[in-house]
Amino acid sequence: MKIIRQIDVFDNKTERLVDEILLSDLDLEEVKKIIQPEESDPALYDCYEITGSLKEYFESLGFSFKENKYSYYLCCYQDFE
Repeated sequence: MKIIRQIDVFDNKTERLVDEILLSDLDLEEVKKIIQPEESDPALYDCYEITGSLKEYFESLGFSFKENKYSYYLCCYQDFE
C-alpha cells in the first residue's frame, strides 16, 4: 500500500473536483507543525483546507492559489497497486 498526498482543487460555484495536484516531496513533519492535527490523525490522513499558514507554506514552495474561483484541500489517499 502506498500513501498518496495531493492537493484537491474544487470549483467554488459547482463544488466539483477540477484538479488533483500530486505532492511527491511533501515534508510531512513541517506540514504537521502548521496544521497541528488531532491525536486521532497523527499522519494527516484527513483532508485539510489550505488557508492561512498552510497556504503561505505552499506559496513559499511556488504554488499559487485562485481563492476567488477555487477551494484547495490537502488530502491523502491509499493506492493499493
